[in-house]
Amino acid sequence: MRSLRTFLSLLCGLVVGTAHGQSAQIQPCGTPAPSAHQLQELLLRVLPYEQRTAAKVATVVTYIPVKVHIVRRSDGSGGIDETQIYQGMAASNEQFILAHMQFYMAGQVTYIDNTQYYDFASQDETAISQANDVPNVINLYYTHTASFQGSPVGGYCTSRIFLTNPHANLDRSFTHEFGHFFGLIHTFDQSNSGTIANRELVARTNCQTTGDWVCDTPADPSERPGATYLECEYVGTITDAQGALYSPPTRNAMAFNFCGNQLTAGQLTRMETWRTLYYPNLTSSLTPPATPTSLTAVVSTVGTAQFQQVRLQWQNNATNAVGYFIERATPTSDYAAVGAVGPTQNVFVDQAAPANQVVSYRVKPINAAAAWSNVASINSGLSYAKPLYVNKDCLAGSTYYQDADYVEEVHLNQGATPLIANVNIPCGPYNQFATAVVPLSAGTSYSGSFKAKFQNNGYYDQQYLAIWIDFNRNGRFDDVGERVFIMPNAPVGTTLPIVQPFSFTVPGGVANGLTRMRMRSLRRDTDGNVWDPAARAWAGAVEDYTVQIQGGTVSAVLNSTGGPLHVYPNPVADQLTVELPTGMVWEGVALRDVQGRAVACEVVLSPGFARLSLRACAPGLYVLEARSAQGVVHQRVVRQ
Repeated sequence: MRSLRTFLSLLCGLVVGTAHGQSAQIQPCGTPAPSAHQLQELLLRVLPYEQRTAAKVATVVTYIPVKVHIVRRSDGSGGIDETQIYQGMAASNEQFILAHMQFYMAGQVTYIDNTQYYDFASQDETAISQANDVPNVINLYYTHTASFQGSPVGGYCTSRIFLTNPHANLDRSFTHEFGHFFGLIHTFDQSNSGTIANRELVARTNCQTTGDWVCDTPADPSERPGATYLECEYVGTITDAQGALYSPPTRNAMAFNFCGNQLTAGQLTRMETWRTLYYPNLTSSLTPPATPTSLTAVVSTVGTAQFQQVRLQWQNNATNAVGYFIERATPTSDYAAVGAVGPTQNVFVDQAAPANQVVSYRVKPINAAAAWSNVASINSGLSYAKPLYVNKDCLAGSTYYQDADYVEEVHLNQGATPLIANVNIPCGPYNQFATAVVPLSAGTSYSGSFKAKFQNNGYYDQQYLAIWIDFNRNGRFDDVGERVFIMPNAPVGTTLPIVQPFSFTVPGGVANGLTRMRMRSLRRDTDGNVWDPAARAWAGAVEDYTVQIQGGTVSAVLNSTGGPLHVYPNPVADQLTVELPTGMVWEGVALRDVQGRAVACEVVLSPGFARLSLRACAPGLYVLEARSAQGVVHQRVVRQ
C-alpha cells in the first residue's frame, strides 16, 4: 500500500487553474511525472484488469463518502459558504454517474479555525490531516489559498484533496482533482520527455504506455515549447515524431488549459477500475438523516410561448441534514444529482430538464448514501437547459460581486426598427424574457449589439458572444443551422470592446411559430470563445428570448385543435387513434393533463399511426403530444 500512496501523492499534486482575482503566478501543474516503478503498477495491474473486464458493463452505482473540512481564520472568519460546495459536488455527480460513482457528504462539515492553515502550505499537510482526517472516506479540505512544495496552486491531492475557496463550486476543479484521486493522469504527461519514444503519437499507436495511458484522449503536447494556445483554443503548429499535427483535448477535465470538464469513455473506465482495485470499501458509519417524503412534480409554464420547467416539492423529515440533493433519471440515464438546496428548503425548480420526455426525480439528504424519497415522474414538456456559471453571485460584499461578468445591454434591430432594447439587464448569469415576443421573419437579416457589464470596481471583462434559435422547437440548440451567430476569435494582444456588434439571418423555409432564441456570452480569459449553448462555464451570461417566426413554412408545432394530425374519435370514450402524415416518423406519443403532468395510458405505436387507451382517464380535457424527427405537435383531446 505504501507504493500506492506514493503513486497517488505524485499523481495528484496538481493545480486546478487560475481564477480571476488570484495571483497570475499560480502554476498550471505542481506534480512530477510518475516514476518508472509507479508506471509499472499501471502496466501490471490496472491495464490487465481493464482488459479482463472490458466486456462487462457495470450497472451498480457506488456512493462514495466525502468528509468536508473548511479552514477558517482562528476567529472563525473567512470560511467558504457550504452551499457552494454542495452545488459543486452536485454538478460533478452529473459527470461521475458515467463512471457509476456518486459523492455524498460524510456527516456534517468540520470547521478548522486556525489562521496557520488558512493560507495553506503543503508542508502542513501531515499536521492538519493527523488532527482531522476521517478514515475510510475521501477527506476534502477547503482553504483560502494553497501552495504545493512552495508554489501557489488552486488545489492538489495526495491521499486527500485540497481546494481553494474560489474553486468551491466549480465542478471543473472537483472533477479534475477527484479524477486524479481515481487514477487519471494529465493528458499532456511526458509530452516533453527527453526520450522521444515516451511522447504520445497523434496516431495513438503507443497510447497505452505514453501520455495519460488512456487511448481515447488525443495526444497532448502542452508541455512542449511551441504548444501554444489562444485562450481555450490550441493554435500550435508543432508536430509529433511522425510529423503529424496535434489536436489536443482542450475541453478535457485533465487537460493543460483547464477550459472544460469533459471526460472520455476511457477516462471513466480508468476511474472505475481505480476505485474497484484500490478503494473498494469507502463508507461512512454515521447514521444517515431521515428520508424525505411526499415528493411531487408539476410542470409549470413560462411565458407566451408556453415553455415548461419542472417544479419539485417534498417534505423534510430530518433534523441533521446538511442539505438535499435532487436526483434525476430518464429512460436512458441513471439517477444523478442535478441540484442541491439547503437543509430548510423543500422546493426545487429544474430548469435544465431534457425536453419532451418522461423524467423521474428523487430527493435525498446530501449527507446520506441512500435515504431517498419516493420517485416522482412527469413529462418535461418543452424545456431548455439553463447553463450554470461559477461566477454568479450578485449580492453586495459577496465573493464574486466585484467581478460579475454579465451582460448589461442587448439591442436587436431589423434595419432601423428596434426589436429588442434591453438596458440595465438584471444582475445575474441567466435572464429569461419569455413573456414579450420578438417577431422574426424567415429569410430576413438582423443586426444588433450587446454590452458587457461595467463592473463595480471600474472595469469590464472581455466577453465572446454566440446566438442560437431553436428552429425545430425540440428544446435543444444543437441542431444543424440553429447557431446563427458566433464572434470570431480575437487576435492575440487585441482587446474586445465593451460593446460588441452582431448580425444574423433567419434562414428561409424555417417553420413558423413561437420558439426560443438564446444569446450566450463567455468571459474571454477564463473560458475562451462560446463553444456550447448550455455547458457549464466560469463566467458570462445567458439571455433567453421568445421569438415568433413568420413568413416561413407551416409550423409542425401547434397548440390548438386541428393541424397535421388526424385524431379520432375526439371527443373519445375509450380508444383514441392518431394518424401521422406521410413522411413523419414517430419518436413518441404521450398524454398530459392540463397541468402538464404525464398521464399513464397504454400506447401502441405502429408505422403511421398510434392507439391510446383512455379508459382509465377521468373525463375532461387532455393534451396529446406527438413527437417526430420533424417536430412536436400538441393537440387537445376531450375524454367523455
